[in-house]
Amino acid sequence: MQYRTIKKEDYVVFWTTLIPPKGILNFLYIINLLKKRGISVKAKVSGKFIYDKFKRLFFNYIRDNGLDVEYLGFLDKRELYSIVSKAKLLIYQSLADGFSITILESLALGTPVIAYSIPTVYSVFKDIPAVKFIKEGDIRKFVDEVENELKTGDLQEAIYDKRVSSFIEFHNWDNVAEKRCKNYKILTK
Repeated sequence: MQYRTIKKEDYVVFWTTLIPPKGILNFLYIINLLKKRGISVKAKVSGKFIYDKFKRLFFNYIRDNGLDVEYLGFLDKRELYSIVSKAKLLIYQSLADGFSITILESLALGTPVIAYSIPTVYSVFKDIPAVKFIKEGDIRKFVDEVENELKTGDLQEAIYDKRVSSFIEFHNWDNVAEKRCKNYKILTK
């Protein structure tokens, strides 16, 4: 949380493992649809491509559509946190996730999130006002919500809601580790 800042820069961010089930190609499509609506969006992407095929698709799509997307590669945590903390929004349309560390870290860094409402992610973050959920696969609605957030900043204001800070505090690594140790001690008695 020491990287958290209220001073946001003019870009959106996406980071995770860069494969289609995690939403990397959908992310580009969303940026392109925003551009077609006349909304200038600068985007930063971090993560590792596991397959060269998807890396080529990624760069070809950016080039062919003239998108303002900067690929940062796989960053160490300090660099990543610095970038995410300054972003206006995390666009996260993963279709394969559990407890999303990406969303949790984004919230801790003061960056709101728009995500697909897949059951695992929705069940964890549904009560967090700085996370907006869209039915999975509804790209048009996703674009509408990103556009709305870029214009209004409503989710950015929600990042300071007590429910967000309580959630982050409850799910910090120290608390998780402590609970695991307690559970382990109970099981080994």
